[in-house]
Amino acid sequence: VVMASNEARGRVLSVYMLVVTVGLGTGQLLLGLGNPLDPTLFILVGILISLAVVPIALIRIATPSQPIPVKIALLDLVRRAPLGVLAIAVTGAAATQYPIGYLSDRYPRRRVMLVVATGAVVSAAVAITVNLDSAWLLVLVAVYGSLSFPMYSLAVSHINDVIPKHQLVAVAAGIVFVYGVGSVAGPLAVSILMTALGPVGYLWGLTIAFVPLVVYALLQILFRERPTQQRFISLPYRSSTAAAMLAEPSEDE
Repeated sequence: VVMASNEARGRVLSVYMLVVTVGLGTGQLLLGLGNPLDPTLFILVGILISLAVVPIALIRIATPSQPIPVKIALLDLVRRAPLGVLAIAVTGAAATQYPIGYLSDRYPRRRVMLVVATGAVVSAAVAITVNLDSAWLLVLVAVYGSLSFPMYSLAVSHINDVIPKHQLVAVAAGIVFVYGVGSVAGPLAVSILMTALGPVGYLWGLTIAFVPLVVYALLQILFRERPTQQRFISLPYRSSTAAAMLAEPSEDE
């Protein structure tokens, strides 16, 4: 993936994300093959993971260069890429990863983030007005998911637009930390809304989650110079810090 060109990297990494998400989804079906308390399923998963490494190990490619890790403070990351940090409070999945990744490679990424976040806010806000037993509610939630899930990847891509590659490892650690904070704070906030408003509080939580992102993205577009854009990085929302190394450009680039 590191050897892919800038013009195709977003699509290549989107396929990577799609494969990962399909694996996460279909892997759950293995629970139906036996007793979850029995070690057989655990052993089976271990065998499948080991077999998945074989094709990669057989490919003969040059080892990509690795930058020397340089520490970067979390506050510095917030200062240099605040839009990306704000967006990481939301997860990423697969349904619209490729088309949104393709658009973010062709058009200014901040504008793509603004449009996607605005669409998520609108779909969630409309869902608030729909009856909870209506089929339209499922449609609106599906639209919200298709827009919100790729935001993690857009956020990481935006951060890599403005952060030097020699700080990539430290930045990746900060990204995971920020995502962890959002993963803890988000459910707590939504639970408070649901306690106060009932089930509709969940939809209010979905709506409010993207409002700060929409406002800040608009302000950045209006008042800040556009950063030099790299390529879209499609990453699963449970990525390790090493996953962000996929964003590192090759020596020729």
